[in-house]
Formats: sequence, structure tokens, C-alpha cells
Amino acid sequence: MLNLNLLQEVQEAHMPDRCTIQHVTSSGYNTFGEVITQVVMVSGVVCGLEMTGGTTQYHGQYFSTPVDAVLRLPVETEIYPNDRVVITLHRQQEAHEAFEVVSYPQKGNTAMRIYLRRVIS
Repeated sequence: MLNLNLLQEVQEAHMPDRCTIQHVTSSGYNTFGEVITQVVMVSGVVCGLEMTGGTTQYHGQYFSTPVDAVLRLPVETEIYPNDRVVITLHRQQEAHEAFEVVSYPQKGNTAMRIYLRRVIS
């Protein structure tokens, strides 16, 4: 039988980056009818960032996509489509790259993948 815990540990060992996940939730409306949002941050999350440049290759042809990056996370990580991700460490260098999640997590046995779009501020 496969030891998934060992495979998950190996996968996480190959996630050299760190990020902060910002869970955005709405908690009602203010007196002006505007949505009140709250942000809960989870810092120091182990991850692996792969920049895609907004293109994907299929059968030798390149296609434009709304995805700027693919993020790998440990299986147990909580992340939702309305969350934001800030990369704080990329390739052993400090970073501050903000992304919004554009897909539901694709969960595998050892990790999950999330598609991201860069937030330009």
C-alpha cells in the first residue's frame, strides 16, 4: 500500500516558496449599503510558484490564458476562489507579489494546484 504521508512530505520538501493567504469574507452591510469585508491572513504557508506568463502550450501552439501563475500547496491548506495570495519568498529571495485565485483548488493525493492572476496595484 502507498504511504501518502511520505509522498506528501516529499512534495512539500520541493515547495521552496512561502506565501500569505488572505481569506476574504463578507460580514454584512454598513449603513450606506456597502459590503463589509474582513480579511483573515495565514502567513508562512509553504508553496511552490510557477509563473506561466499568461500563456499555455498545447500541441506545439501557444494560447493566451487568464492565468499568470500556478501555485502548489500542501493538501490540507485551506484556500478559496475569493482569496488572495501574496508571495513573500520566491526562489530564496524576499518578494511581494499579489495574486487573486481564479479557480477552485485541484486536489491530488500529495498536493493541490491553484490557478492565479496577478493583482496590479
